[in-house]
Amino acid sequence: PVPGAPRRPNAAAAEVHLTLGEAVRTHSFWVLAVGLAAGSFCLNGLPASIIPIYTDRGFSRETAAWAFTLYGSMSTAARFFWGYLINRFHIRWVLYAVAVEGVLSTPLFLVLDGPASLVCAALVGLGIGGQIGFAQMVWPVYFGRTHLGSITGLTRPATSLIMGTGSGMMAFSADSTGSYALGLWAITASWFLAAIGMLLCKPLKKKP
Repeated sequence: PVPGAPRRPNAAAAEVHLTLGEAVRTHSFWVLAVGLAAGSFCLNGLPASIIPIYTDRGFSRETAAWAFTLYGSMSTAARFFWGYLINRFHIRWVLYAVAVEGVLSTPLFLVLDGPASLVCAALVGLGIGGQIGFAQMVWPVYFGRTHLGSITGLTRPATSLIMGTGSGMMAFSADSTGSYALGLWAITASWFLAAIGMLLCKPLKKKP
Protein backbone atom coordinates (compact mmCIF):
# COMPACT_ATOMS: atom_id res chain seq x y z
CA PRO A 1 0.00 0.00 0.00
CA VAL A 2 1.07 3.57 -0.69
CA PRO A 3 2.09 5.42 2.50
CA GLY A 4 -0.55 7.92 3.48
CA ALA A 5 -3.15 6.47 1.11
CA PRO A 6 -6.69 6.16 2.50
CA ARG A 7 -7.59 2.77 3.91
CA ARG A 8 -9.99 0.77 1.72
CA PRO A 9 -11.43 -1.98 3.94
CA ASN A 10 -13.55 -3.44 1.13
CA ALA A 11 -10.87 -3.49 -1.57
CA ALA A 12 -8.49 -6.24 -0.40
CA ALA A 13 -11.05 -9.03 -0.63
CA ALA A 14 -11.85 -8.02 -4.20
CA GLU A 15 -8.52 -9.59 -5.16
CA VAL A 16 -10.32 -12.92 -4.73
CA HIS A 17 -11.86 -13.89 -8.08
CA LEU A 18 -14.02 -17.00 -7.73
CA THR A 19 -16.09 -18.68 -10.39
CA LEU A 20 -19.70 -19.58 -9.62
CA GLY A 21 -18.70 -23.19 -9.01
CA GLU A 22 -15.99 -22.16 -6.57
CA ALA A 23 -18.25 -19.67 -4.81
CA VAL A 24 -21.07 -22.14 -4.13
CA ARG A 25 -18.59 -24.48 -2.48
CA THR A 26 -17.78 -21.89 0.17
CA HIS A 27 -19.54 -21.51 3.49
CA SER A 28 -19.61 -17.74 2.99
CA PHE A 29 -21.73 -17.94 -0.16
CA TRP A 30 -24.63 -19.71 1.52
CA VAL A 31 -24.47 -17.67 4.70
CA LEU A 32 -24.54 -14.48 2.65
CA ALA A 33 -27.35 -15.76 0.44
CA VAL A 34 -29.55 -16.54 3.43
CA GLY A 35 -28.61 -13.39 5.33
CA LEU A 36 -29.21 -11.01 2.41
CA ALA A 37 -32.46 -12.73 1.47
CA ALA A 38 -33.67 -12.37 5.05
CA GLY A 39 -32.67 -8.72 5.06
CA SER A 40 -34.77 -8.10 1.94
CA PHE A 41 -37.99 -9.26 3.62
CA CYS A 42 -38.89 -5.78 4.87
CA LEU A 43 -37.98 -3.82 1.75
CA ASN A 44 -41.48 -3.94 0.21
CA GLY A 45 -43.72 -4.87 3.11
CA LEU A 46 -42.86 -2.22 5.64
CA PRO A 47 -42.79 0.88 3.38
CA ALA A 48 -46.12 -0.15 1.83
CA SER A 49 -47.66 -0.55 5.30
CA ILE A 50 -46.40 2.56 7.07
CA ILE A 51 -49.50 4.67 6.41
CA PRO A 52 -52.03 1.96 7.43
CA ILE A 53 -49.92 1.14 10.51
CA TYR A 54 -50.35 4.73 11.68
CA THR A 55 -54.00 5.16 10.69
CA ASP A 56 -54.91 1.86 12.39
CA ARG A 57 -53.38 3.25 15.58
CA GLY A 58 -55.70 6.26 15.44
CA PHE A 59 -53.45 8.80 13.74
CA SER A 60 -54.87 11.06 11.07
CA ARG A 61 -54.01 10.50 7.42
CA GLU A 62 -52.01 13.72 7.50
CA THR A 63 -49.87 12.44 10.37
CA ALA A 64 -49.45 9.09 8.62
CA ALA A 65 -48.34 10.94 5.49
CA TRP A 66 -45.76 12.85 7.52
CA ALA A 67 -44.53 9.52 8.90
CA PHE A 68 -44.07 8.22 5.37
CA THR A 69 -42.26 11.42 4.43
CA LEU A 70 -39.91 10.94 7.37
CA TYR A 71 -39.32 7.36 6.29
CA GLY A 72 -38.48 8.38 2.72
CA SER A 73 -36.24 11.25 3.77
CA MET A 74 -34.29 9.11 6.19
CA SER A 75 -34.03 6.26 3.69
CA THR A 76 -32.40 8.66 1.24
CA ALA A 77 -30.09 10.19 3.84
CA ALA A 78 -29.11 6.69 4.98
CA ARG A 79 -27.16 6.15 1.76
CA PHE A 80 -24.74 8.89 2.81
CA PHE A 81 -24.54 7.73 6.42
CA TRP A 82 -23.88 4.05 5.71
CA GLY A 83 -21.70 4.96 2.71
CA TYR A 84 -19.47 6.99 4.99
CA LEU A 85 -19.07 3.97 7.26
CA ILE A 86 -18.39 1.60 4.35
CA ASN A 87 -15.35 3.70 3.46
CA ARG A 88 -13.99 2.99 6.93
CA PHE A 89 -15.21 -0.50 7.87
CA HIS A 90 -15.64 -3.83 6.13
CA ILE A 91 -19.02 -4.23 4.40
CA ARG A 92 -19.74 -7.20 6.65
CA TRP A 93 -19.78 -5.03 9.77
CA VAL A 94 -21.73 -2.21 8.16
CA LEU A 95 -24.51 -4.56 7.06
CA TYR A 96 -24.42 -6.17 10.49
CA ALA A 97 -25.03 -2.73 11.98
CA VAL A 98 -27.87 -2.14 9.47
CA ALA A 99 -29.53 -5.39 10.54
CA VAL A 100 -29.12 -4.70 14.26
CA GLU A 101 -30.64 -1.26 13.71
CA GLY A 102 -33.60 -3.00 12.07
CA VAL A 103 -33.95 -5.43 14.97
CA LEU A 104 -34.06 -2.56 17.44
CA SER A 105 -36.23 -0.11 15.49
CA THR A 106 -39.00 -2.26 14.00
CA PRO A 107 -40.65 -3.28 17.32
CA LEU A 108 -40.83 0.39 18.33
CA PHE A 109 -43.99 0.63 16.23
CA LEU A 110 -45.61 -1.52 18.94
CA VAL A 111 -44.15 0.41 21.87
CA LEU A 112 -44.01 4.13 21.16
CA ASP A 113 -47.23 6.14 21.21
CA GLY A 114 -48.23 9.69 20.40
CA PRO A 115 -45.95 12.02 18.43
CA ALA A 116 -42.89 10.02 19.56
CA SER A 117 -44.03 7.14 17.36
CA LEU A 118 -43.06 9.19 14.29
CA VAL A 119 -39.47 8.39 15.26
CA CYS A 120 -40.20 4.77 14.26
CA ALA A 121 -40.69 5.69 10.61
CA ALA A 122 -37.42 7.62 10.53
CA LEU A 123 -35.43 4.82 12.18
CA VAL A 124 -36.92 2.18 9.91
CA GLY A 125 -35.95 4.35 6.93
CA LEU A 126 -32.38 4.45 8.20
CA GLY A 127 -32.15 0.64 8.16
CA ILE A 128 -33.99 0.03 4.91
CA GLY A 129 -31.97 2.72 3.14
CA GLY A 130 -28.77 0.95 4.12
CA GLN A 131 -30.03 -2.44 3.00
CA ILE A 132 -31.25 -1.18 -0.36
CA GLY A 133 -28.16 0.88 -0.99
CA PHE A 134 -25.38 -1.52 -0.07
CA ALA A 135 -26.52 -5.15 0.26
CA GLN A 136 -25.43 -6.05 -3.26
CA MET A 137 -21.97 -4.62 -2.61
CA VAL A 138 -21.23 -7.77 -0.60
CA TRP A 139 -20.80 -10.03 -3.61
CA PRO A 140 -17.87 -8.32 -5.34
CA VAL A 141 -16.18 -7.71 -2.01
CA TYR A 142 -16.27 -11.42 -1.13
CA PHE A 143 -15.97 -13.09 -4.54
CA GLY A 144 -14.53 -10.49 -6.90
CA ARG A 145 -16.04 -8.99 -10.05
CA THR A 146 -14.92 -11.44 -12.72
CA HIS A 147 -17.89 -13.79 -12.32
CA LEU A 148 -20.20 -11.39 -10.48
CA GLY A 149 -23.10 -11.79 -12.91
CA SER A 150 -23.40 -15.55 -12.53
CA ILE A 151 -22.92 -15.43 -8.75
CA THR A 152 -25.57 -12.78 -8.12
CA GLY A 153 -27.82 -14.32 -10.76
CA LEU A 154 -28.04 -17.49 -8.69
CA THR A 155 -29.09 -15.63 -5.55
CA ARG A 156 -31.42 -12.99 -6.98
CA PRO A 157 -34.52 -15.22 -7.49
CA ALA A 158 -34.68 -16.24 -3.82
CA THR A 159 -33.99 -12.68 -2.66
CA SER A 160 -36.69 -11.27 -4.95
CA LEU A 161 -39.19 -13.91 -3.85
CA ILE A 162 -38.64 -13.22 -0.16
CA MET A 163 -38.72 -9.47 -0.73
CA GLY A 164 -42.04 -9.87 -2.52
CA THR A 165 -43.61 -11.82 0.34
CA GLY A 166 -43.09 -8.98 2.82
CA SER A 167 -46.13 -6.98 1.74
CA GLY A 168 -48.21 -10.15 1.70
CA MET A 169 -47.12 -10.96 5.23
CA MET A 170 -48.10 -7.51 6.47
CA ALA A 171 -51.50 -7.78 4.77
CA PHE A 172 -52.04 -11.27 6.20
CA SER A 173 -51.17 -10.00 9.66
CA ALA A 174 -53.70 -7.16 9.43
CA ASP A 175 -56.47 -9.30 7.91
CA SER A 176 -56.10 -12.33 10.15
CA THR A 177 -55.33 -10.71 13.50
CA GLY A 178 -56.60 -7.16 13.10
CA SER A 179 -53.13 -5.87 13.86
CA TYR A 180 -49.77 -5.46 12.15
CA ALA A 181 -47.98 -6.87 15.20
CA LEU A 182 -47.43 -10.34 13.71
CA GLY A 183 -45.95 -8.88 10.54
CA LEU A 184 -43.73 -6.50 12.48
CA TRP A 185 -42.36 -9.35 14.60
CA ALA A 186 -41.75 -11.38 11.43
CA ILE A 187 -39.76 -8.47 9.99
CA THR A 188 -37.83 -8.16 13.25
CA ALA A 189 -36.99 -11.87 13.07
CA SER A 190 -35.80 -11.48 9.47
CA TRP A 191 -33.50 -8.63 10.50
CA PHE A 192 -32.16 -10.82 13.29
CA LEU A 193 -31.41 -13.62 10.82
CA ALA A 194 -29.66 -11.11 8.55
CA ALA A 195 -27.52 -9.94 11.47
CA ILE A 196 -26.52 -13.52 12.30
CA GLY A 197 -25.58 -14.08 8.66
CA MET A 198 -23.28 -11.06 8.61
CA LEU A 199 -21.77 -12.06 11.94
CA LEU A 200 -20.93 -15.57 10.72
CA CYS A 201 -19.67 -14.66 7.26
CA LYS A 202 -15.93 -14.30 7.52
CA PRO A 203 -14.10 -12.73 4.57
CA LEU A 204 -12.43 -15.14 2.18
CA LYS A 205 -8.67 -15.39 1.88
CA LYS A 206 -6.97 -14.69 -1.40
CA LYS A 207 -6.10 -17.84 -3.32
CA PRO A 208 -2.36 -18.49 -3.52
